[in-house]
Amino acid sequence: MPLLAMMYVRDGSKESEYDPVKIKHAARVAEEVGADIIKVYYTGSPATFAEITGSVKVPVVIAGGPKMDSTTDLLTMIADSLKAGGTGVSTGRNVFQDADPMRLSGAIRRLLDSDDPDRLLLEALTGKIKKAAKGDNPAEDIPKIVQEFVSHYMSNIPHKKK
Repeated sequence: MPLLAMMYVRDGSKESEYDPVKIKHAARVAEEVGADIIKVYYTGSPATFAEITGSVKVPVVIAGGPKMDSTTDLLTMIADSLKAGGTGVSTGRNVFQDADPMRLSGAIRRLLDSDDPDRLLLEALTGKIKKAAKGDNPAEDIPKIVQEFVSHYMSNIPHKKK
């Protein structure tokens, strides 16, 4: 029977729950005690999460974590974790409390099956822009949508060290 190890860092500090060094250590412990799958919190960036996935030889999935501000934030987190070597997601409230859990589950499934999660996110962005173009205030809404996407995307591009 496969063993799923849910490795959440709990040392009394909220910051530690997402600390890449501590999560990497917890993942390594899980692997050494025989876990077949490791579930951890996403560290917040593809670069730091790649350190976690690269430190073990078993699949790493992310926990859904606290309720996200938007579906876009959730899908971006999942896509970023996949780009960093993650193999899946184990989420609850972010799907169950969504206005359309079936649609969101389908979107997550498409991300997990995709060879190019960035392309899927770009298609979702295009859909949001098209919807905003038909709305009441496209001149304000479209730039906000694009800025949010670009801001997030640029903040998660790993920078090469010189």
